[in-house]
Amino acid sequence: MRNTFLLTLLSLLLPVAIQAANIEWKSGYIVTLENDTIRGQIGKRDNGQDHLTCMFKSIDSGKIDYYSPQELLFYGSNDGLLYSSLNIETVTLQGQYFVQFLFEGIISLYYIELQDKSIYTYVLERKDTGNTFFIKGFDKTQSRDILRKRMKNTLNLFLGDCPEVEEDINKMRGTRLELISLLEKYHHIICKDDSCIIYLEKKPKQTHSLEIYAGMWSNPLSFNNGFKVIKSSRISPSIGVDYSFPLDPFSKKWLLHAGLEFSYINWESDDKVLRRNSFHFSAVRINNNLIVEYRNLSSSFLHPSILVGFHQELVMASKNDYRESDIKYNKYRFGVLAGIGVSIPLKNDYAIPLRFTYRHPVYGSNKYKNEFIIMDASDVFSLTVGYRFNL
Repeated sequence: MRNTFLLTLLSLLLPVAIQAANIEWKSGYIVTLENDTIRGQIGKRDNGQDHLTCMFKSIDSGKIDYYSPQELLFYGSNDGLLYSSLNIETVTLQGQYFVQFLFEGIISLYYIELQDKSIYTYVLERKDTGNTFFIKGFDKTQSRDILRKRMKNTLNLFLGDCPEVEEDINKMRGTRLELISLLEKYHHIICKDDSCIIYLEKKPKQTHSLEIYAGMWSNPLSFNNGFKVIKSSRISPSIGVDYSFPLDPFSKKWLLHAGLEFSYINWESDDKVLRRNSFHFSAVRINNNLIVEYRNLSSSFLHPSILVGFHQELVMASKNDYRESDIKYNKYRFGVLAGIGVSIPLKNDYAIPLRFTYRHPVYGSNKYKNEFIIMDASDVFSLTVGYRFNL
């Protein structure tokens, strides 16, 4: 019943956390039609909203304003994101939008996405001829192979004055980094140097974090001595270390974690009536986690998150006494995990994370049947609090 309740709670919180408005505030600026630069904070949003309006927060007043593409020339963040106002006329896009500026030179490259990435388009613009090409990205209505073939045909036509890049085009899968690298190579060949490259999207410095934490595990255990099944639940102290980095270099909403955790189990039963029920079992559990975390960064006070991933654990007994024999137990288990958490942000991107995690083994549980057995329970819960800092 308890497990069912907790799983239901997690399943309810998961869509709420994902669908909630998630705004990541970044230090940035806007450039008005009068070419005036105003500094403040840019609100980075999901679902392509950044291409429709600019969400700007003033440093002085803290007031939030929304600007349309007709009201600004550019806006951007200090870590390298740059959006430019551009008029687009295609089958799916008509009007003026904020396009992400990726490259500027003889040929400029822009990017736009709308409707939760179901529509995205690359825009190629040649300054020497005035020609503009639109490269439609993947959507659910067409296959990737067809779209990639169209992209390669467009690029071969657009960059036909530089046959040296034809082989690179034919090898492309159509990613953003490939397109930027292709144009960079094209300009090196045509211009003989970097003089004609006006703008190249700045690659932000990758953030790596380390977290040290402590907590407790619940350990539902059972012991079958052949006559009686003894069940109990033990709380185990735990300590751990966790390394993480953002999956998106321009956002800290998605984090990948790799961690190592140690917990201690101690279970002693002294049955003075039936000595065959007396035993003492203690062990160290070493747990390795690989977790993806999605964080809601809208608030400056609390960052709720959801976690999913895999775990594997190794159990090493330090005390294993039952009459004159050892208790058999599962030494290795592998499984899945899910959890919810909240972080209290501090200065310099440091934080105090609090997490509740549910672990379910899919291999290594209940390995022994009808024998002396301990640690055969399937589900484990843990609660941890830590301190995260940047490396």
